[in-house]
Amino acid sequence: MRCSMRKRVSGLILCFFLLFALALPAFAGNQVHTIDIQAVLYEDGSVHITQNWEGRFEEGTESYIPMNAPDYLTISELTVSDQNGIYDTVPDWNIDWSFEEKARRCGIHDTDSGYEICFGISRYGQNRYTIEYKLDNVVGGYADKDGVNF
Repeated sequence: MRCSMRKRVSGLILCFFLLFALALPAFAGNQVHTIDIQAVLYEDGSVHITQNWEGRFEEGTESYIPMNAPDYLTISELTVSDQNGIYDTVPDWNIDWSFEEKARRCGIHDTDSGYEICFGISRYGQNRYTIEYKLDNVVGGYADKDGVNF
């Protein structure tokens, strides 16, 4: 009986250990704590977007914003900065670049359903990012009304 009780306690301790050991990677992942988004609508139907992100970034090489947008929505004037300054905007973003190749850079990656705004994490730990871009053709004029399709 005593041996059976030891096995149960040992098994219970092992279960708790595995439970917490498996949960640790979840705590190490990237966590965006706050996102503040501002949008300015212009008379020509374009929108200037500013996103301010704050969080902990502990893994990976980049962050991205998926834009599952119709073909007529175009993006321009992309800039990204962090607490250390502005990033270089590259014409063709390569998701396979290394951490070092993505550091302090941003760009657009085309996907099957639109595109992604991408930027290198650049430094692990607590970070603040400001992502700014312009979307053209967000507001359109139609025969009967004006409309937004975004």
